Amino acid sequence: MSAKDVLTENLPDYFKPIKEFRQTIKAQGYELDKLERIMVRMRDNNYIQTADEKTLVYYEKLLKLTTSPSDTIDYRRTRILSMIARDAPFSIGFLNYQLTKIYGADGYELEIDSNVCELKITITTDIYGAVELFYDFIWDVIPAHILMYVNQNITNQMDMALHYGGAIGVTEKINMV
Repeated sequence: MSAKDVLTENLPDYFKPIKEFRQTIKAQGYELDKLERIMVRMRDNNYIQTADEKTLVYYEKLLKLTTSPSDTIDYRRTRILSMIARDAPFSIGFLNYQLTKIYGADGYELEIDSNVCELKITITTDIYGAVELFYDFIWDVIPAHILMYVNQNITNQMDMALHYGGAIGVTEKINMV
C-alpha cells in the first residue's frame, strides 16, 4: 500500500472532496514513498551481506582490494567480510575456523608439520576464486616463519552419454599431365 493511500484513508471524510487536500496528500505520499525507498536502501547498505555495488566499491577502496570484471557481487561481499573478520594472533584453531567459514567443513584439507613450521592446504571446493579468497585473508595474519603450500583440487562428476561415429570414404588418385 502506498503512502498516498494510507494518508487518504486516514483523512477525515469531510476533507476528502477538497481538491487541495487530495493534491497535498498526493505530493506528501510521493515524498514519503521516496523516503521509504531511501530508508530501505540505507538499511540494506548497513550490512555487507545486503549492500549494493556502490557500497561494496566503497569498502573495497577502504580495504585496498582490487576486483576484476568477472567477480560476482557475492564473491566481492565474501572477500570484504573475510578481510573485516580477520583476528590476530594467528593460531591453527583460527585458521580452521576461517577455512570452515569460507569453504565449509568439507571444502578444504589441512596438513600441519609443526617440526618445520609448514602448512599444506588443499582447497577442494569449487567456489569461484577460492584460492584468491584464501590469500586475501591469510597474508595479513600468518606469521612470517610459516611456510605455506596452497592449491586447489576440484573433482567434477558429470552424468552424460558419449556418442561417437565414423565414416568411410573412397578417394581416387588423379594423374595430372
